[in-house]
Amino acid sequence: MAPEAHAQAAKGVLPEGLATQGARANGAVMVGAGALFAAGAFGKWPAYALAATLVPVTLLGHRFWEKEGQEKRTELIQVLKNVALFGAVLYVAGER
Repeated sequence: MAPEAHAQAAKGVLPEGLATQGARANGAVMVGAGALFAAGAFGKWPAYALAATLVPVTLLGHRFWEKEGQEKRTELIQVLKNVALFGAVLYVAGER
């Protein structure tokens, strides 16, 4: 919905235009793959797509090692949440 806001998280790592396009692409993959995964379409591939999007989002958007104090804690929580989601998506895909 607001790719520019999400692109700000990758500021300093990716060029602004690429970060905005990446945020848009990530949103499209998450919506599309999430809908396909929920519908049970295309087997495990939508789950793999969701898991794959979590890797760059986590590494580019939640750089906790650059933060201090409460902000560092907040970003670390987001990293751990994404790791848990990564495992959960792969687990559920394996159960199908």
